[in-house]
Amino acid sequence: LKDGKKLKLGDSGDLSIYHDATDTYIDNSTGDFKIRSDNLRIRSKSVDEMQISTYVNGAVQLAYDGSKTFETLSYGARVSRASGGAAGFDIVGPEGHAAELYLFSDDGDDNGDKWMITAEPEQDFSIKSFLDGTWNHCFWTNGEATYLYYNDGAKIYTTNSGVTVTGS
Repeated sequence: LKDGKKLKLGDSGDLSIYHDATDTYIDNSTGDFKIRSDNLRIRSKSVDEMQISTYVNGAVQLAYDGSKTFETLSYGARVSRASGGAAGFDIVGPEGHAAELYLFSDDGDDNGDKWMITAEPEQDFSIKSFLDGTWNHCFWTNGEATYLYYNDGAKIYTTNSGVTVTGS
């Protein structure tokens, strides 16, 4: 087919494949677009590098510059870096709002299984537990003082002159 001409498939031309001299398109106008394969690999043509790999009953892998950086595992997922420094995982909150990471152990089916790590705007950082059905501080810092909590009450905290302990 020449550029700009569409190959249409289906009774109503529901699937079309075409090229416009710059980009190539596959359009599906009805239902799901399904690619079926036990193992699927998407590679770059220009440098023949892995971009996405999937395996039946197994991992899904994503690559950056040809190196695997994210993969699903039987117990969760892994973020890795091939070389050149530490691996990172970014959670970015929108302007003026927090970034939160939730950790649920034991299927997260009980309140005591739930934890939240929060980075608030302006240096606030906290670790909270959901033990009693509300998010209560266990640890909090605001860039100046650091607090350790028991039952959502500050028991140990730092000051400019040292440490303060409350209670007995």
